[in-house]
Amino acid sequence: MTRDQDAAKLGVPMIISEFGACMGGHTCQVEIDTMADAADVFLASWAYWQFKKLGDLTTTAGTGSEGFYNDDGSLQTGKVNSLTRPYTQYTQGTLKSMYYNRTELTYTFSFYVDTSILEASVIYFSTEYTFPYGIVLSVASATGIFLIRGVDYLETAPGTFQVINDALNGSILTATIKSAASKIISE
Repeated sequence: MTRDQDAAKLGVPMIISEFGACMGGHTCQVEIDTMADAADVFLASWAYWQFKKLGDLTTTAGTGSEGFYNDDGSLQTGKVNSLTRPYTQYTQGTLKSMYYNRTELTYTFSFYVDTSILEASVIYFSTEYTFPYGIVLSVASATGIFLIRGVDYLETAPGTFQVINDALNGSILTATIKSAASKIISE
């Protein structure tokens, strides 16, 4: 919270430039999820340390691997799954909040819509790790009224939409993506 206040006072975005450096397994996944969830609360960017083991003398890993790969070259899929989470790349307005629920496989974000912006809002999501069965996208106004595709917004690609109803300018909209299938993949 203090760093968020500092960023606001300085008028700069907040980024957590390095975190993680965990070895793998469930504890590592919990650490990543907890950190990324906290970053989402403050709309902060983040970068995980490290991608690949390259003899880093600054680490406490010893002979272990804090990167994405085990010593035998196999991928630490649990770690990658935790790092491969949905997020909002662009909004047609000002981002207000975002939340990823890993258990229910849903991602929600809210924003103040600006219909003078003629570019779409874009949500990144992984079809390999998070949503292998595709997604269902819904967009609702703050009053809970769901918008009808083709009338109030255009869905140009999965996870991409543009508000075209000028009456919604300045309002808060909430977009949610969820898995298109009830089957949830877990490691």
